Amino acid sequence: ARGFAFIELCRKRYDVIVMNPPFGALSIGSKDYIFGNYPATKMDLAAVFVERMLSLSHTKGMVGSISTRSIFFRGTFKKWREQDLFESRFLSSFCDLGSGVLDAMVETAAYLISNTLSLNLTRAYRLTKFENKEKELKDLLQKNVDPNIYDVQLTKLKAITNYPFAYWVDEKS
Repeated sequence: ARGFAFIELCRKRYDVIVMNPPFGALSIGSKDYIFGNYPATKMDLAAVFVERMLSLSHTKGMVGSISTRSIFFRGTFKKWREQDLFESRFLSSFCDLGSGVLDAMVETAAYLISNTLSLNLTRAYRLTKFENKEKELKDLLQKNVDPNIYDVQLTKLKAITNYPFAYWVDEKS
């Protein structure tokens, strides 16, 4: 009965999934499985988890995560960003937190990815330079305009090689 319940749980689709996935290099035991099943994200566990959770969410579902921010910038994740952020899904909000958030030596980001495409802008908040990130984020959420708030059209970022989520680049650059 437990085995069937587990199988049924794996078949479910969810409206919202929130997570803090593991990140970094793969274990030797998982490498073959991940390389075979997650070719676009295979180089970092955080990206693998995001890809998997997106596949478990409903058509109109959302995945929220706090993870390493490197998956939004490194060239090895170009294909994932192209397919999951620029073409088939929508990065609705992005909070660039930088370091000092988790107990690990990693720069982080908190973000929401929707399974529904949208023509709206992605709103990005830059908190990398602030010590008290919680206070600064609360302040930014009360504002519409601030040097640390960016409204980004993802389609315009496709002009940049490897599709980094360079939210701070303006159209004039």
